[in-house]
Amino acid sequence: RLSTQILFADLIPTSYAEERYKAYVNVASMSYQYRQYELAKKYFAKALSLSGEVDSLKKETGNLWERISQCEEMQKNYYSALLDLREALRFIQDPTM
Repeated sequence: RLSTQILFADLIPTSYAEERYKAYVNVASMSYQYRQYELAKKYFAKALSLSGEVDSLKKETGNLWERISQCEEMQKNYYSALLDLREALRFIQDPTM
């Protein structure tokens, strides 16, 4: 089921940014549940890049950084997790960034 979601997310045209964002977050969340943390980070990062480009998604940036931080923590990369969490806090405190 995860592989079909990955295929679906990657086939959505770039003109449908919000749908693509939702698909990326869905794939990342499923990957996290299946303990595929590297894949989850990759798709959270793709969603993060979309959230920076689309104004309606900018408010999600802090949440995405937090979820990337959780992936890092599960991989026992504690320093990277801390840096990502700081980035999340920066966006949560000032969402206009």
